[in-house]
Amino acid sequence: MVAFYSLVQPEGDLYVARPDGTGLRQLTGDAAKDRLPRWSPDGQWIAAFSDRSGRLELWKIRPDGSDLTQMTDVGAAYFAWSPDGSRIAAATMLESGQPPHMLIFDPARPWARQTPEVSPPMEPAPARLAVNSWSAGGDRLVGQVEVKGRGAASRSTRDARAPTNG
Repeated sequence: MVAFYSLVQPEGDLYVARPDGTGLRQLTGDAAKDRLPRWSPDGQWIAAFSDRSGRLELWKIRPDGSDLTQMTDVGAAYFAWSPDGSRIAAATMLESGQPPHMLIFDPARPWARQTPEVSPPMEPAPARLAVNSWSAGGDRLVGQVEVKGRGAASRSTRDARAPTNG
């Protein structure tokens, strides 16, 4: 099955279907804007970012449309599952006066019981890594740097002090 979002309705809803387009199933169907669904490595969850709480946060849902659960409460969007599914790396949203950070947290625990790893901001501020994948070895995150002219970058999950531009 593939997971995707569609803008047939302006808000954007989540769907799953077989790669040939058969078996289409709509997972969300409300006024929330749901974007960028990504399967957990074990196939038990689909995570996406959504504004259903009033601002962009990460949510997860089962492939059958059950158990819709908010995972973050800090303003987060671009994200990637770790190769084993035990962690998610997510970019915080830019808030007035606050530099963006990368958070690494446990997707199985409620946000109130999290102590996420917080990496320092990227330089030059207010750069943010819009992460979209995690290396197979679990030691690097890759994504787009949201500063004009920077392009793609990677950063270490162990020592996130400085990104490597590519």
